[in-house]
Amino acid sequence: ENSATGSVPQNQENLLTLQDKVETLEQELEANQKVIKILHQQLSSAQQEKRSSDHFVQAGSEKERLELVRQKDRQLAELQKQLNETKMEREDMRLDLKLSERSTQELKEQLMMFQEMLQAKDQVIMQLTHQVDDLEHGQTVQTGHPGDNGPLTTQQHSNPDSLEAFKTQNRFLNNEILELNLLRNDDATREQLHLEKMSELEARYYQIKSKYLLLLNELHTPQRGGEESRTQEVISQLLDEAINVEGNEPVETAGRLQPLREEKFDRYGFSMEADLAEANPVVSRAGSLLRRSEEIQARSAEENISIGIKWENYFANIGDHDPVRLPELKSLIRAGIPHEYRERIWNWCVRLRVQDSRSQADGAAPNKSHYQHLHITNRGKFNPAGKQIELDLMRTLPHNVHYGSMESEGIQKLRRVLVAYSWHNPAIGYCQGLNRIVAIALLFMTEEDAFWCLVAIVEHIMPQDYFSKTLAGSQVDQRVFKDLLKEKLPQLSSHLDNYNVDLSLATFNWFLTIFVDGIPTDTMLRIWDAFLYEGSKVLFRYALAFFKASEEAILQQKDYMSIFKFLRQMPQTMVDTRRLAQIAFHDLNPFPRRNINARRVFHKENVWAELRELDAIREDF
Repeated sequence: ENSATGSVPQNQENLLTLQDKVETLEQELEANQKVIKILHQQLSSAQQEKRSSDHFVQAGSEKERLELVRQKDRQLAELQKQLNETKMEREDMRLDLKLSERSTQELKEQLMMFQEMLQAKDQVIMQLTHQVDDLEHGQTVQTGHPGDNGPLTTQQHSNPDSLEAFKTQNRFLNNEILELNLLRNDDATREQLHLEKMSELEARYYQIKSKYLLLLNELHTPQRGGEESRTQEVISQLLDEAINVEGNEPVETAGRLQPLREEKFDRYGFSMEADLAEANPVVSRAGSLLRRSEEIQARSAEENISIGIKWENYFANIGDHDPVRLPELKSLIRAGIPHEYRERIWNWCVRLRVQDSRSQADGAAPNKSHYQHLHITNRGKFNPAGKQIELDLMRTLPHNVHYGSMESEGIQKLRRVLVAYSWHNPAIGYCQGLNRIVAIALLFMTEEDAFWCLVAIVEHIMPQDYFSKTLAGSQVDQRVFKDLLKEKLPQLSSHLDNYNVDLSLATFNWFLTIFVDGIPTDTMLRIWDAFLYEGSKVLFRYALAFFKASEEAILQQKDYMSIFKFLRQMPQTMVDTRRLAQIAFHDLNPFPRRNINARRVFHKENVWAELRELDAIREDF
């Protein structure tokens, strides 16, 4: 029985290996199809060139041949004109962006100046108010500026005109304050309009840049024999400049990984040009720029600012105290946690799950925290999971600059957290997928907090055996998700069944890595926000939202390969976080937790029965 049980992981590994091979072959097939498509394009170009040559040869006279040459020259001139217009439009967009940024900076400076003036006026008013009060009570008052020698004093009854003068000056200053407040509100409105205009211009800029690349690619026609004309050399140079964008090195801190804001990377260190290794880098880059434009347009500036204000007011109310689980907080988290508050909320969510077990574990460690104690007591010992952890380190987030090399600070922290957890929970040790979960946590947490975040997810949020060697809990959730898809989206479920599509091939990693696999960064982080607060039910909500958002497009696919290809690419298109949240938390309701729990119990029995049957078959052999 022990040998049969031990062979379960081996067969599971064989199955995963076969699945990897199938995926590799499908990727090769897709790459070959792209190569064939490029060859078809080149063949079409060659045929067009041959037809032009035939027309030139068959021309009856020199006049007809000259007309053909002139026609080609006109076409080339028209394309060159389009290129110049696009470059000019692109340059105008750049200038507009710079002017908008400069105007926004000037408005901020004016706002600061008005605020300083307002503070000065407030001080004057307070002084005058005290003086009026003193006069009304018959006390002597000092007038003039502080530091003046020999201040002038007067009595209320002896000089009643002074009291009236102070009142008049007070009314005047109050009017000035009202005007300053109006100016400040007007500046804030103008600044908001400028920010919205900048977002619109930025999105438009990326659209134009994408079209510019496609136009350059259209003009770029390599000559036979490797010789290029001067025009083609210029176009090739422009293509190289457009594709090769300079990037800066990441910034690391001792506590957590510092977000980036360069054009080549987003604020979290993820590459925004991760698909440039495709067959045609020009078309790939153009597509990447177009997606970036769509992401900017998908963000509502008004909604984001209103959400930011709501969060600011929320923290102003609670101060330094911990949040409290209330419907108001739940709605705020579902709407998205602003970047500046995400670390605080995530750490609080983790503490809610592991506070008791962490206190107990830290208390049992002599003069050290539990995390530090794990490293100290197991230093130098053989770790059964160590080899697999080392193999997976560089495969964790290959397109994130914080995990780009073995010497990266992120890789060092990731290794220590995974090794510590393998000692903390030897029953699981290490499972592929945990590395990505820890990598995301390290973007917002310290090393030790990321360790406890992993504990919270594996041991408190996700069902039992989710990350065990059998992955039984993960298999159960795939069957639960299929039931929910049939219930919420019956037409789509029937369409997928008709073509025998195994959903788990696309969705298994979504659940196992908490949507870290191939999902746009902002969308993935919004899922994590709600997941850490509400639990694993959020994974079903967003997985269904993905399919609901793409339902029409999936129904248009009429064969297995096209459906499977679409499902693999679908996560990359999920950039509209507001629409996804609307579907996940409103359109899919009702979504009772007890329904999911009941389905889990039912499918858990079936999965374990199948695993026992598989063990029995292995024993027979």
